[in-house]
Amino acid sequence: MKTRERIIDATERVIQQRGLARVTTKEIARAAGVAEGTLFKYFERKDDLLLAVVEEHLPPFVAVTHPQQASSCMVGERL
Repeated sequence: MKTRERIIDATERVIQQRGLARVTTKEIARAAGVAEGTLFKYFERKDDLLLAVVEEHLPPFVAVTHPQQASSCMVGERL
């Protein structure tokens, strides 16, 4: 696995464990097995890293929210 992918995977794990508001670059680096400065070689800011995590998971999200995936029955019928 490439370093950038390890960083993104580690970021996702840390977010799941601690919550987005409590994530630090130090924790992400530790989880990815890299120096904290290495994060900034791949991502200019912490926000860029967090956005990369969202973008990595956006395609599956878009796929399940596509109109063709919607049920044809009413919500009340499903309940």
